[in-house]
Order: sequence, then structure tokens, then C-alpha cells
Amino acid sequence: MTDTTTIAEAVYCFKKSRVEYYRLDKHTAQRYEQCLYELINQMDEDEKKIYESITEIISIENSDVVDNFAKIATLLEFDSDDDFYHLQILQRKKEHPELGSNSRVIKTYYIRSKDYLISKHDEITKMCKFFGARAYLNLNRRSLERMAFHNLKKVTDQIMNKDFASVSKSYESVCGAYSCEPNKKWIIDIDWKDWEDESFPAGEVIDLLRKLQSEASKEPLIEIIPTKNGVHIITYAFNIEKFKKEFPMIDIHKDNPTLLFSQTVS
Repeated sequence: MTDTTTIAEAVYCFKKSRVEYYRLDKHTAQRYEQCLYELINQMDEDEKKIYESITEIISIENSDVVDNFAKIATLLEFDSDDDFYHLQILQRKKEHPELGSNSRVIKTYYIRSKDYLISKHDEITKMCKFFGARAYLNLNRRSLERMAFHNLKKVTDQIMNKDFASVSKSYESVCGAYSCEPNKKWIIDIDWKDWEDESFPAGEVIDLLRKLQSEASKEPLIEIIPTKNGVHIITYAFNIEKFKKEFPMIDIHKDNPTLLFSQTVS
């Protein structure tokens, strides 16, 4: 079972050993830092993930940047040349009230290897900053072959309905709508105020997610991705009814993108 007391103590020590406390009282900050190392050494892998995600959020609160390239790259799988991941740079109405819709696509990438994703890091981050946008990537694979057939059908339907203006957006539409992932990855969406709160049962959530995935005959996946508003816990599919019985207020997304990069520009 996940020990939330150890995590809470470690987070407290982390806060007390940050740079600003070193400036005030170096020796006390060093004691907290030593205590932090001892607590981390007592943690199992799930506890370390929870601790790391909380401390990342604390850092994000004082930073303009959320960069998940390295974490997300480890989650990508390619079984054939037909596989790709759908990545979009989006402006959102929340940051750009002048937009006529909820979002506007700045650029799309079709990711066909981990190396290609990493090679585009500088280009994507610069575009996000320039346009005041965010980069999102869907962790469920798409198929070049199936997207081509879905696109053919959609374009044919649009032409038959004389909806010629929408034809140019057809491929983007089918990439967003149709996953070809044999082992679907889900997003458990948790607000940072809840996740950082010591009273929030983060350990119980992780334990239940691991248990439900095992019951579904899957090797449990638990990857915690920081966002501007909280965390996305990435898992494989499981029995939603059992999860909602314990945590009815937590949202689950079955085929949504997660945050790859965000930079707030003042």
C-alpha cells in the first residue's frame, strides 16, 4: 500500500529546503534536505512518482513552463511503419478571447518515432511561445492506413453533401476521432489543488488504479504527467464503474490528448 504520510513529510522537507530557505537559514535548510533524501530512500516506485509529481507542481506554480517531452517520449510505442501519434499546437479561447471557436490549430505533427518527437522540441516550444499556444499529444496510436480510409469516406460524404469548405480539414478531423491503439491509454484528470492537498488520498487513487488494471489482465501503467492545472495520470483501460464508486468526482478521458508543452507569456 502507498504510504501517504511519508510522501507528505517529504513534500514538507522539499519546501523547507528550497533556495529561498537556504538564504534565510542555510543550516536548517540543509537538515531538511538530508531528511528529504532519507525519506525518498524509503519510498517505493509509486510513492516516488506521487512525490515527484507534487514537487513538479510546486515548481510549476512558480514557473511559466510545463515541458513533458521526456516523460511522454517514454510512453510512445511503434510496432510498424503504419503507427503514428497525433500532435497539435493549439491556441485556446481561454488565452485568446478573440477566437471564434474554442481553439485554433496552429500546426499539426504526425509523430512516427521517438527521435522525431525529440528532434522537434525546439521548433514546437518556440512556436508555442510565439503564438501563446500549447502543444498536446494523444497517447493512443493512429494508423496511416486506417486514417486514409476514414478520410476517403469523410471527404466523399462531404462532397456528396456539398460541404466543400470542410474538405481541407477532413484528415485532421479523422485523426482526432479514430484511435487504432490495441491497448488504450486513459487519462485520469486531477486538479492540482486536490493532488497537492495532504488530505487528498493520492496513494489510494494510485493503489486502486493499479488493482483495477491488474483485474483487467493488464500490466499496470502509472505515469503522472504535470499540467498547468494539475496532473494527468496515464493508465491502461479498467473497470470505470468500480473506480467511480470510490472516486465519483475524478474525471476519466478515454481518448483525449495530454499536455506536451505550455509556456505562459506575460
